[in-house]
Amino acid sequence: MFENIIVSVAVTLLAGFPLSIYAGIIVTRYFSFSMAIDNARSIILRLDQDWNYRYLTRSIDDPSSPSGTRTVFISDSISSNKVSWELMLVSLQLKELGHWRAATALDAIWMELDALRDEFLSVSTFVADKHEKNITEYIADWHRTLSKQNPNFWHIIRPWPCARYEHMSSVSVDEVTGDWNEIEPERKKDS
Repeated sequence: MFENIIVSVAVTLLAGFPLSIYAGIIVTRYFSFSMAIDNARSIILRLDQDWNYRYLTRSIDDPSSPSGTRTVFISDSISSNKVSWELMLVSLQLKELGHWRAATALDAIWMELDALRDEFLSVSTFVADKHEKNITEYIADWHRTLSKQNPNFWHIIRPWPCARYEHMSSVSVDEVTGDWNEIEPERKKDS
């Protein structure tokens, strides 16, 4: 009787402990994917809904502007590429975690955001003062796109971790499997 209890405890410890660690790893990997998607959604939802600008009336001369004054952009979302950069960083995180489909969807979003910025800036020199562009429909569409993303379950449940890259410029990616293959960077040989 006592021997059966000892064997039962030993088997439980030998099998249960590694399996509980593995279950924790699976939860952590899924949580990492979920946090990355949530981070991207919060970046999108912080975008200004109205991108607008105005001309300064008594300020810096700008001969390339139709009004002769320098254009000042009010929207933080349009005045820099900070939002696109943040989305690109989240996309790189998703790629490193092995979730290429979600990362590709996020890449499409930040590229569309950059295209909207370029379009708005190119039109801004030809339109009247206080022109604006409402991007609420884009924000809603991007949020829906991110909400539909699912993780690559193989990268969540596989027993070994994803390979990390050390040299960003020296990485080859298999687009089908999403595996990173690090290429050794070329070194200059001393003469």
